[in-house]
Amino acid sequence: HTVILSFFIYLITRTFAIYGIEYIKPTLVWIITTIVVSLVLVVTIYPLGILFTTGLNPILF
Repeated sequence: HTVILSFFIYLITRTFAIYGIEYIKPTLVWIITTIVVSLVLVVTIYPLGILFTTGLNPILF
């Protein structure tokens, strides 16, 4: 596991050294947007699905 982790750290460091932070910013925006949208869906769509399919209270579920 240590060898694989070291390799990934090497690749990330090399990417920053070659491309800088400018190429990483769009990726970080995409990651943060995906996390926020996923959390919104979990808080809204998932409870509605529980309510409509089972009739149970999603808060107590």
